[in-house]
Amino acid sequence: MKIAVDVDAVLLDLVTPFLDFYNERHKTSFETHMVKHYNFHKSFGGTLESEVALLMEFCTTEAFRNLTPVKGSVAAVKKLHKKHELIIVTSRNPGLKKLTEYQLNKYFPNCFDKIIFTNEHCGPQKGKSKKAIIISKINPDIVIEDCLDYLLDLPKATKGILLNYPWNQNKLPKNVERAMDWKQVLEIIENV
Repeated sequence: MKIAVDVDAVLLDLVTPFLDFYNERHKTSFETHMVKHYNFHKSFGGTLESEVALLMEFCTTEAFRNLTPVKGSVAAVKKLHKKHELIIVTSRNPGLKKLTEYQLNKYFPNCFDKIIFTNEHCGPQKGKSKKAIIISKINPDIVIEDCLDYLLDLPKATKGILLNYPWNQNKLPKNVERAMDWKQVLEIIENV
Protein backbone atom coordinates (compact mmCIF):
# COMPACT_ATOMS: atom_id res chain seq x y z
CA MET A 1 0.00 0.00 0.00
CA LYS A 2 0.97 3.63 -0.42
CA ILE A 3 1.00 5.46 2.92
CA ALA A 4 1.38 9.24 3.34
CA VAL A 5 2.90 10.27 6.66
CA ASP A 6 3.14 13.69 8.32
CA VAL A 7 6.32 14.70 10.18
CA ASP A 8 5.61 17.04 13.09
CA ALA A 9 3.72 15.43 16.01
CA VAL A 10 3.46 12.22 13.96
CA LEU A 11 7.09 11.19 13.51
CA LEU A 12 8.93 13.88 15.48
CA ASP A 13 7.84 15.64 18.66
CA LEU A 14 7.68 19.30 17.70
CA VAL A 15 5.17 20.39 20.34
CA THR A 16 7.13 19.75 23.56
CA PRO A 17 10.31 21.63 22.58
CA PHE A 18 8.31 24.39 20.86
CA LEU A 19 6.30 24.93 24.05
CA ASP A 20 9.56 25.12 26.01
CA PHE A 21 10.77 27.77 23.55
CA TYR A 22 7.42 29.61 23.66
CA ASN A 23 7.23 29.51 27.47
CA GLU A 24 10.75 30.85 27.86
CA ARG A 25 10.01 33.64 25.39
CA HIS A 26 6.64 34.64 26.86
CA LYS A 27 7.23 33.74 30.53
CA THR A 28 4.30 31.29 30.42
CA SER A 29 3.93 27.64 31.44
CA PHE A 30 1.85 26.03 28.70
CA GLU A 31 1.90 22.25 28.37
CA THR A 32 0.82 19.93 25.55
CA HIS A 33 -2.56 19.11 27.12
CA MET A 34 -3.39 22.84 26.92
CA VAL A 35 -3.00 22.96 23.12
CA LYS A 36 -6.64 22.72 22.04
CA HIS A 37 -6.20 23.87 18.44
CA TYR A 38 -3.77 22.89 15.68
CA ASN A 39 -2.74 26.54 15.34
CA PHE A 40 -0.95 27.54 18.54
CA HIS A 41 -2.19 31.15 18.43
CA LYS A 42 -5.78 29.93 18.73
CA SER A 43 -4.84 28.18 21.98
CA PHE A 44 -2.58 30.83 23.48
CA GLY A 45 -3.52 34.12 21.81
CA GLY A 46 -1.75 36.24 19.25
CA THR A 47 -2.04 36.17 15.48
CA LEU A 48 -1.23 33.67 12.76
CA GLU A 49 1.52 36.02 11.59
CA SER A 50 3.15 36.13 15.05
CA GLU A 51 2.83 32.34 15.33
CA VAL A 52 4.47 31.78 11.94
CA ALA A 53 7.30 34.18 12.82
CA LEU A 54 7.88 32.43 16.15
CA LEU A 55 7.77 28.96 14.52
CA MET A 56 10.24 30.08 11.86
CA GLU A 57 12.54 31.41 14.57
CA PHE A 58 12.18 28.13 16.48
CA CYS A 59 13.14 26.28 13.30
CA THR A 60 16.60 27.91 13.52
CA THR A 61 17.32 26.56 17.02
CA GLU A 62 19.24 23.49 18.17
CA ALA A 63 16.05 22.32 19.90
CA PHE A 64 14.34 22.11 16.50
CA ARG A 65 17.35 20.52 14.84
CA ASN A 66 17.37 17.87 17.55
CA LEU A 67 13.67 16.97 17.65
CA THR A 68 13.15 13.46 19.00
CA PRO A 69 10.83 10.77 17.64
CA VAL A 70 7.26 10.39 18.79
CA LYS A 71 7.13 7.30 21.02
CA GLY A 72 6.86 4.12 18.95
CA SER A 73 7.29 5.86 15.58
CA VAL A 74 10.79 4.53 14.78
CA ALA A 75 9.97 0.84 15.18
CA ALA A 76 6.58 1.25 13.49
CA VAL A 77 7.98 3.08 10.44
CA LYS A 78 10.76 0.54 10.02
CA LYS A 79 8.15 -2.23 10.08
CA LEU A 80 5.85 -0.42 7.62
CA HIS A 81 8.76 0.36 5.28
CA LYS A 82 9.35 -3.35 4.71
CA LYS A 83 5.91 -3.84 3.13
CA HIS A 84 4.64 -0.43 2.01
CA GLU A 85 5.58 2.66 0.02
CA LEU A 86 5.97 5.51 2.51
CA ILE A 87 5.74 9.14 1.40
CA ILE A 88 6.25 12.16 3.65
CA VAL A 89 3.71 14.96 3.16
CA THR A 90 4.59 17.78 5.53
CA SER A 91 3.28 21.31 5.99
CA ARG A 92 6.86 22.48 6.54
CA ASN A 93 8.45 25.17 4.42
CA PRO A 94 10.61 23.78 1.56
CA GLY A 95 13.45 25.93 2.98
CA LEU A 96 13.66 23.30 5.73
CA LYS A 97 14.35 20.50 3.22
CA LYS A 98 17.96 19.74 4.21
CA LEU A 99 17.22 19.93 7.93
CA THR A 100 14.11 17.75 7.54
CA GLU A 101 16.10 15.18 5.57
CA TYR A 102 18.75 15.21 8.32
CA GLN A 103 16.10 14.67 11.01
CA LEU A 104 14.38 11.87 9.11
CA ASN A 105 17.62 10.12 8.16
CA LYS A 106 18.80 10.27 11.77
CA TYR A 107 15.88 8.16 13.03
CA PHE A 108 14.25 6.69 9.89
CA PRO A 109 17.13 6.09 7.44
CA ASN A 110 16.02 5.10 3.94
CA CYS A 111 12.41 4.57 5.03
CA PHE A 112 10.69 7.16 2.85
CA ASP A 113 10.36 7.05 -0.91
CA LYS A 114 9.63 10.75 -1.29
CA ILE A 115 9.29 13.95 0.77
CA ILE A 116 6.74 16.58 -0.23
CA PHE A 117 6.71 20.03 1.41
CA THR A 118 3.41 21.91 1.20
CA ASN A 119 4.50 25.17 2.90
CA GLU A 120 1.03 25.47 4.33
CA HIS A 121 1.60 26.49 7.91
CA CYS A 122 5.16 26.87 9.14
CA GLY A 123 6.45 29.56 6.84
CA PRO A 124 5.68 32.35 4.41
CA GLN A 125 2.23 32.06 2.87
CA LYS A 126 3.42 32.97 -0.64
CA GLY A 127 3.35 29.92 -2.90
CA LYS A 128 1.14 28.16 -0.42
CA SER A 129 -0.21 24.78 -1.46
CA LYS A 130 -3.04 22.85 0.11
CA LYS A 131 -1.91 19.67 1.83
CA ALA A 132 -5.27 17.98 1.22
CA ILE A 133 -5.00 18.65 -2.53
CA ILE A 134 -1.48 17.23 -2.64
CA ILE A 135 -2.57 14.17 -0.69
CA SER A 136 -5.36 13.63 -3.21
CA LYS A 137 -2.91 13.95 -6.10
CA ILE A 138 -0.56 11.27 -4.76
CA ASN A 139 -3.61 9.09 -4.05
CA PRO A 140 -2.39 7.13 -1.00
CA ASP A 141 -4.30 4.23 0.48
CA ILE A 142 -3.65 5.56 4.01
CA VAL A 143 -2.74 8.95 5.50
CA ILE A 144 -1.24 9.24 9.00
CA GLU A 145 -1.75 12.74 10.39
CA ASP A 146 -2.26 14.77 13.58
CA CYS A 147 -4.38 17.54 12.03
CA LEU A 148 -7.96 16.49 11.38
CA ASP A 149 -8.51 19.34 8.89
CA TYR A 150 -6.16 17.64 6.41
CA LEU A 151 -8.16 14.41 6.64
CA LEU A 152 -11.62 15.89 6.13
CA ASP A 153 -11.30 16.08 2.34
CA LEU A 154 -9.80 12.64 1.74
CA PRO A 155 -11.33 10.56 -1.04
CA LYS A 156 -13.69 8.00 0.50
CA ALA A 157 -11.39 5.16 -0.58
CA THR A 158 -8.47 6.63 1.41
CA LYS A 159 -8.17 5.66 5.07
CA GLY A 160 -7.14 8.41 7.48
CA ILE A 161 -5.40 7.61 10.74
CA LEU A 162 -5.42 10.46 13.24
CA LEU A 163 -2.86 10.27 16.05
CA ASN A 164 -4.66 11.36 19.20
CA TYR A 165 -3.81 14.81 20.57
CA PRO A 166 -5.74 17.47 22.51
CA TRP A 167 -6.02 19.61 19.36
CA ASN A 168 -7.91 17.00 17.31
CA GLN A 169 -10.80 15.95 19.54
CA ASN A 170 -13.57 16.59 16.99
CA LYS A 171 -15.97 14.07 15.52
CA LEU A 172 -14.27 11.94 12.85
CA PRO A 173 -15.55 11.18 9.36
CA LYS A 174 -16.27 7.53 8.55
CA ASN A 175 -12.99 6.98 6.71
CA VAL A 176 -10.84 8.34 9.57
CA GLU A 177 -9.88 6.34 12.64
CA ARG A 178 -8.25 7.65 15.81
CA ALA A 179 -5.05 5.97 17.04
CA MET A 180 -3.89 6.48 20.60
CA ASP A 181 -0.30 5.60 19.69
CA TRP A 182 1.88 4.02 16.99
CA LYS A 183 1.04 0.51 18.18
CA GLN A 184 -2.58 1.23 17.36
CA VAL A 185 -1.57 2.79 14.02
CA LEU A 186 0.01 -0.55 13.07
CA GLU A 187 -3.10 -2.47 14.20
CA ILE A 188 -5.35 -0.25 12.06
CA ILE A 189 -3.12 -0.69 9.00
CA GLU A 190 -3.04 -4.46 9.44
CA ASN A 191 -6.86 -4.46 9.29
CA VAL A 192 -7.19 -2.32 6.15
